[in-house]
Amino acid sequence: MSAGRLSVALAAILGIVCTTAVYADSTSSAVSADTSNWQCRLCTYAYGWTGNLDAGLTNVSSSSFKFGEYTGLVKSGLYLLADGDASYRKQDGHYFDVTANNLGLASRDISINGGQQGLYELSAEFQEIPQYLSNSGRTPFLGLGSDTLTLPGNWATGGSTAQMPNLNRGLQNVDIENTRRIASLGIKILPPKSNWRFSAHFQRDTQDGTNALGANFLTTSSTLPAYFDYSTNQVRATADYTADNWHIGFGYYGSFFQDANASLNWSNPFTPLTPGATQGQMAQSPNNSFNAVSFSGAWQA
Repeated sequence: MSAGRLSVALAAILGIVCTTAVYADSTSSAVSADTSNWQCRLCTYAYGWTGNLDAGLTNVSSSSFKFGEYTGLVKSGLYLLADGDASYRKQDGHYFDVTANNLGLASRDISINGGQQGLYELSAEFQEIPQYLSNSGRTPFLGLGSDTLTLPGNWATGGSTAQMPNLNRGLQNVDIENTRRIASLGIKILPPKSNWRFSAHFQRDTQDGTNALGANFLTTSSTLPAYFDYSTNQVRATADYTADNWHIGFGYYGSFFQDANASLNWSNPFTPLTPGATQGQMAQSPNNSFNAVSFSGAWQA
């Protein structure tokens, strides 16, 4: 190689080395930059309390069980409509949220959540659901709202309703309706620097009201305004462990149903087919419970 070509090659090599050194120095300078005081002027977040409230009045022109079946707008007149929500945020991750709907109606609900992000969460909820089926029922039975239905003291039995002389005078109005209420509490725990996650949830569901229930003595039958009072408690708990490429979980679920009335008793309004057949009794929904334990696991190569 001639001396001229050798000097050109050496110059090219030196240029590459110098360029690499400059690039390395600039990269090293970027890594060591102090970003502690950097601020994002476009990343603003509202801390503290925020909320909204909507309120007004509505009017129902005429009473209607069907119109108010699940809304609560069953009777004519003015109703308060109120909805709202509120939130609280703190820079350390604490938060609180509450939402409410239909506060002036029988179909109201409210939910609450709070906790600290990444550590724990608490929740609560309440919901009420009315069901109006009929307000045109009439019955001679006394003791509405209990598990024993009797007849007036001056009741005269007959082989059919046309043969009951005191039937029309003894009739009273009865509404076929019920209300369901659901309340729940929940908690989630995420321990810091731990692979475990825990949660628990409890829900109580109650329903009470009056149903139209058929009952008979062989060939004669009556429609009874049967009162019922149900409650169901549900419990759910979980524990989960997650590692790099595998996961295991443990769970429990329990459901416990109770009927406040074990049976329904009623007086026979018809002339007994056999002597002494003046009282009837039928069993109501039986108490029961359900329990389940679960285990799950997963692994990924």
